[in-house]
Order: sequence, then structure tokens, then C-alpha cells
Amino acid sequence: MKKPKILIAVDEPEFAQEMVKKTLYFINNKHAEFVLMNVLETTSAEIEYFKQEPEKFIGYEAKKNVFNSLNKFFDEKNVKQPNFIYREGNAADNILKVAQDSDFNLIVVGSHNKNKLERYLIGSTSYKIFKQAKTSVLCIKKSEINYKQKLKPLIAVDGSDYSNHMCQNINLFFDQSNTEINLLHVSRPIEEIFTPQMHIYANIPGVQEEARQSAYAILNDSAVILQKKGFNVGAKHHLTGNPAVIISEEVENLNISLLVLGLHGKNIVQNFLAGSVSTKVFEHSAHSILVIKKA
Repeated sequence: MKKPKILIAVDEPEFAQEMVKKTLYFINNKHAEFVLMNVLETTSAEIEYFKQEPEKFIGYEAKKNVFNSLNKFFDEKNVKQPNFIYREGNAADNILKVAQDSDFNLIVVGSHNKNKLERYLIGSTSYKIFKQAKTSVLCIKKSEINYKQKLKPLIAVDGSDYSNHMCQNINLFFDQSNTEINLLHVSRPIEEIFTPQMHIYANIPGVQEEARQSAYAILNDSAVILQKKGFNVGAKHHLTGNPAVIISEEVENLNISLLVLGLHGKNIVQNFLAGSVSTKVFEHSAHSILVIKKA
């Protein structure tokens, strides 16, 4: 198995330590190469924002000495201390360029709640990277996790090429010996397939049974792929409803620390009209998300 290259883009000094600690918990660090990166934003919007409140800019820069203490987390895991890359300019553009030029397998970003003014002036770097990166993305969010427990990610599967690619390549990031995977498949409600008028002509119970069998076939096929990769597969959940809503709810209900999704290659028009499940979950989930992309 090739050695994965992981780029951790640290931003807020107060959040940087939590980002690194969670990344080393989630990701198999035994054979990975880590690089830390920080970008000093010098976009016109950022400059205008800090002009309005210069004390925030001064305080923010002063806190960056926190970055020097991040190496201790790598020492605790007996992981080689990472190189540190500094850039100046647009954060998302710089991170995406470094990731592509140096052929990174994973970009790690943090998602912290900005107020409305900050969102308007600065925008969400993590969201831009999630949408534009050609490689996989791990978004670390501010949720509580128990570092003493075995990692039990929830993987949402749908039987698509992107979902199967995710299952086939997840061993690049997770340690099989310390991971128990739970699976989730969400079926669309029968009402979204058949209008009330069509119920007269359709065998609704038969269609529902066929959908149920198809869902469990997807779950079982995904489980087989993961087991062949050496993973222990725990619970397999099948639910019906809006996929984005159900997935987000199940992460909360099951107290999952990490959700894993495969990214669908929908075009811009489709994303604008309907939005992909992964995009909606990424935006609204309060828990960390790993999106494994198919090139």
C-alpha cells in the first residue's frame, strides 16, 4: 500500500491543536506523511475586514505561536514531525494549489462557525476546498469525541461507482486493527417515485419489498468489499427518507464521531438545482466528515 500524503491546513490558532489531535485519531498515522500549512489571508475582503477591526488582526497573528506547539501531538504518536508550509494570499486557492502540485491524497481543513459578517467578507475556505479539490477532504468540526474508544465511523453507501470506490480505497486512511465500520443506506420514500394517481396501477407492496431487498444488497456488497480490505463491519442500517436529512440525523442519534461519504460527480447545473447529498451533509452536520473523491 502506498504511503498517503496528508496536508493539514491550520487556520484559527485556537482550533489548530484540536484539528491535529483529531486528524491523528481518525487517520492511520503509522505509514502516513503529514505536512502542516497556514495561509495569511491577503484578499481584498480580508484586508477590509481587518481594517475595520485591526485589533483582531494583531491578536490573531500573535496567537500563531500556538502552531509551534503542534509537533507535540506527532511526538505522542511516534509520528515523524511534519514540515510546515507558509503562504500568503487566498487561503483556498493556495491550499488547492499545494495539494495538486505535490500530489497529496488528503486535505484536512477545519470548519468553525463564523458570524454573518465574516462569512460575507471572507467566505468559507473549507467549503471551497470541499467543492473544488480533486483529492479527498477531511473536514474537522468542533464536536466532542472519546479518544480512548476504537474508531467507529459511519459510512453512507448507495451502490454507485463513487460509493464502491470509497469502500475500495478507505484502507488508505484507516487502521484496520483499530476501526469498526458501521454502514448506512438511505432509500428514497415510495411517494417520491409514485404519485398517488400511480398507486392504482402499481404494486406498491411489491415495489417496497424490492426496494428493501435492493438496500440490503447494497449494504451487504459494501460490507464484503470492506471485509476483504481487512475491516470489521458492525451494524448495517437501512432507513427511508431524504438522504441528507437522514444521514445527518443518524450521525447524531448514533453519536458518531466521523461520517464518511463518497462524492458524486454531479455537474454544476444539477448541484445548483438539487444539491448533492454530500454537499448538504457537509454544510449542516455538526460532526467531522471525510469525503473520499473518485478522480
